[in-house]
Amino acid sequence: MENNMWGAIIALVASAALEQINSNVVQNRQSREVGNAMRRQREYQRQAEKIAMDNADDFQQDTRADRQNEIKQQLTEQYYKPVEATQTANASNATVQGNVSSDYQQAKAASDTNQLKAAKDFAGLYGQQESAYRLRQNEGLKMADNANQIARINNFSRGMDNVDQYAIRQAARPDGALSFGSQVLGMIGSSMIKGQGKPGNVGFT
Repeated sequence: MENNMWGAIIALVASAALEQINSNVVQNRQSREVGNAMRRQREYQRQAEKIAMDNADDFQQDTRADRQNEIKQQLTEQYYKPVEATQTANASNATVQGNVSSDYQQAKAASDTNQLKAAKDFAGLYGQQESAYRLRQNEGLKMADNANQIARINNFSRGMDNVDQYAIRQAARPDGALSFGSQVLGMIGSSMIKGQGKPGNVGFT
């Protein structure tokens, strides 16, 4: 009888131990899922903030001036190069019958130079005017693209948050095997103790 009592105590203690182990497993598993979810959300937030900050940097006065000057140079070259090529080709193909004076040659060279200078000045003026429009256009396109990127990140964040919340709820569920083992040991221990109280089992010490 005394052995049965000790067996009952051991079963009940083992049942309580399994229950505690199960509780610890659940807490650790849930804490891990919560931590992973928080890290993912922080990463999404970091990505969105970086896009916003980079976009803000683009509107710094010095940055805009440098970018507009770069656009101006590109446009100036784009407009001037064809004129320069055409003028050079025309000068090479031009022929003059008979002897010409050095004054004429100098005058023609000066005229060609002036025409090229005028073309370059016009290309520079047009590039300056057009660069302001192109800069605003590029900024608008980039802002729209950044807004789309942030919206996609927000969508990913919400979708992943739903997945994480489900994983956290699943992690809160007790381990089936540990729960079953704890219940069985508890039932065995309780049954053994009850058996000690039946008639004829009194005075077992």
